[in-house]
Amino acid sequence: MTEKIPTPAEVPARLRAAAERAQEVDRVKRVRQRRRARRGARITTHITDETAAALAKLARPDVPTERKN
Repeated sequence: MTEKIPTPAEVPARLRAAAERAQEVDRVKRVRQRRRARRGARITTHITDETAAALAKLARPDVPTERKN
């Protein structure tokens, strides 16, 4: 199913609506970034336990790592 071609009067309204949606998406993204930064969860939100253990091993190879289940 194809979308109908907008009339010349509809074009500015559609562009304005698209710009407003883009601004809202941008605002939400910034708010979430600030919230994550405040919680100190900048990296830890998407790192698994194995990755964290590997990074700890790289940072301090002399300290034994323990897995907590």
